[in-house]
Amino acid sequence: MPAFATRTGVVGRPGCRGRGGRRWAPSRATGGSVYRGETKALLRSLVTRQALKTLLHYLEETNPQLHYFLHAHVVEHPLKMDGSSEDWLTELAATPLTKVRDPRRSTAPTMEAEAAVKGEKEVSPRDLAERILELRAQIAQEVAEDAELMPGFNDAVLRRALAKTILDVPVDDDK
Repeated sequence: MPAFATRTGVVGRPGCRGRGGRRWAPSRATGGSVYRGETKALLRSLVTRQALKTLLHYLEETNPQLHYFLHAHVVEHPLKMDGSSEDWLTELAATPLTKVRDPRRSTAPTMEAEAAVKGEKEVSPRDLAERILELRAQIAQEVAEDAELMPGFNDAVLRRALAKTILDVPVDDDK
């Protein structure tokens, strides 16, 4: 008798759950899906990247010298999406204090103003890493809140698929 797939696994043959006895749904006994560790690392990297982008956006308006330093650091040491975000943050935090001159500022009405604008500023990479960690925690909280909506998104996809394949009637997702 041929097997067929359902949302909970492969059924159709008595006493058999499919290949290797695995089910499609995550098993509570094993502590989650097969790729849970990989998913956690990817999520940490993604949330770290979003926090970094957010901080760069804020710094562009409020502190150009910090923005310049952090942008240059990201160009020199790109944040990879391979789960190494903690290593990247550790490297940033361990970087010694650095003097930065913002090259975008070049003209000023007086020589004193120009000297003040071109003056070097000492940057603390550790402070930047801590700000990224704070933003990362905030963004992770937002992601957790949004993740609770996933069953509703899944239901909407299934409703649209059903409407498209069987009913051929547009479905209003606002219900």
